[in-house]
Amino acid sequence: MITSKRIIDISERYVSRPNVGNDSVEIFVNPNSQELRDAAKDDFDRLCNGSIRFFADGDKKEVYVWGSRILHSNLGKMLGMSTLLSLDHYSALLGVASVSGGRAKIIDSDNLNYCFRNSNVIGLQHFFSLNWNWLYSYIDCKDYLNKKQEEFLRMTKK
Repeated sequence: MITSKRIIDISERYVSRPNVGNDSVEIFVNPNSQELRDAAKDDFDRLCNGSIRFFADGDKKEVYVWGSRILHSNLGKMLGMSTLLSLDHYSALLGVASVSGGRAKIIDSDNLNYCFRNSNVIGLQHFFSLNWNWLYSYIDCKDYLNKKQEEFLRMTKK
């Protein structure tokens, strides 16, 4: 049974804690600093301590974060969101970020790397046509996205 708790601020809410084997994982939408720290601590063996995985929906302007021990694809299956959490969803940013002092900074993105590896110009055009400024208050990714956009522009000029 998936439960959630109500928080007054609608922009920062706890989504659910689905079971993962014999344990569970917290998922936060548009997290505050404390929730980022909590998600980064959510690791069985502390192998990935200090990092999170996230899914940013460029259409809804929502970012979901959870402990990095659960892969995007596994979480998608658990929540019935496999399509949204797939590598070829071009309105989304699927990534891993380090968390320090309540701030998250992107390390890398699975779906952007997938698009570049497959030279998916149409998918990348759509992705970069979206305004990602809203995401910067949750995940420090402006420099990363700027570098990826420059890489895309170089790729399309060849």
